[in-house]
Order: sequence, then structure tokens, then C-alpha cells
Amino acid sequence: MKRFFATVAAVALSMTLVACGGGSGSGDGGDASDLPPDYVLVKNSKFIPSKLKVAVGAEVSFDFADGSLSHNAVADDKSFDTGLHTEKMVPVKITKAGTYKYICTIHPTMKGEIIAE
Repeated sequence: MKRFFATVAAVALSMTLVACGGGSGSGDGGDASDLPPDYVLVKNSKFIPSKLKVAVGAEVSFDFADGSLSHNAVADDKSFDTGLHTEKMVPVKITKAGTYKYICTIHPTMKGEIIAE
């Protein structure tokens, strides 16, 4: 019975995401064009968008919105670490030009990239 309700919930969630246009325009199956600039949504075990271009000095907002599933965003060069969150908005200041690759250390298949110019 629990499996039935989990399946129903998963189908309802996927229908909601399709109806709302959730996803990313950067190759991971959706459209991030309706998201604010300098913003990364952390949902459905994805960083949306997975690639983001910003100006040097920008403050990128990581919006952790994956229910009870905890995530973080940690730069490969250790220039930022959002900490572990389930539901929270965390700002990260990008102070130098360059490419900042990052991952969720809890779910290493979740990867993203910020390009600061």
C-alpha cells in the first residue's frame, strides 16, 4: 500500500513539474528561462540551471527546495560551501572571474558550474 501511494505521489509530482515548466535550459531536460538571474534552484536532485553565467561580484542565490532531501553546493576549488540544507535560500558571492564547478557532496552526481565574467 505504501508503494502505491509513493507511485501516485511521484506521478503527481512529475505532472506538476511538466505543467509548471520545471527544469533547466542547459541540457538537463527543462527550461530555466523563467528563473531569476543569478539564481540556482536545487530541486529534484538537480541544480537548475546546471550552468549559470554571472558578472564578477554577483551574488548567486542557491534556493534549496527539495522537501526533506538535504543537499549542499561545494565548489571544487573550495571558494564556497553553502552548507547542508533542505529548505533555505543561501547566497554565495562570486568575487573573481573564472569557472566555478561545484557538486552536492551528499549526491555527487549533482553537478553545476558558474561562469563569472
